[in-house]
Amino acid sequence: TTIGIASYQNNIQDAIVKPNPFENHFDLDFTAETGAYTIELYNAIGEHVAELFKGDLATGNIHLTFNSIADLKNGIYFLKIQTSSSCRVLKVFQSR
Repeated sequence: TTIGIASYQNNIQDAIVKPNPFENHFDLDFTAETGAYTIELYNAIGEHVAELFKGDLATGNIHLTFNSIADLKNGIYFLKIQTSSSCRVLKVFQSR
């Protein structure tokens, strides 16, 4: 029996979060390939904090703004951008 980890192509190379650190909002810019995307936020210990986006995107430059994420405390968070074939995790900082 062979057990393995599925390999992903990391096609989300140019993802940028700004400002970082952020206070009340942040922008996410990246180049998308056509497909279904999920963007989620996790805290520093890996707990799921919020699903920020779930839906289909067309090929092209994407600009998303995320405002007032409820009950977000100062600290380090991880923004996960996932498709059926790609996954990218970015470190973001909340500082009010």
